[in-house]
Amino acid sequence: MLKRLHIKLNQQGLIDLETWMIDSTAVRATRGSSGAGKKGGLKNRKITHSGAAGAA
Repeated sequence: MLKRLHIKLNQQGLIDLETWMIDSTAVRATRGSSGAGKKGGLKNRKITHSGAAGAA
């Protein structure tokens, strides 16, 4: 689709072939998008206890 648009606009003389641009857009992902938990704590941590329950 982009290629067709470029050809159409170029045929209509709407593209300035003398101008060049570089887009350096950077989008930062959130911590949650990588599976990391919130900063400063762990979620869903398994808790294990050693020894028998109620031992004295």
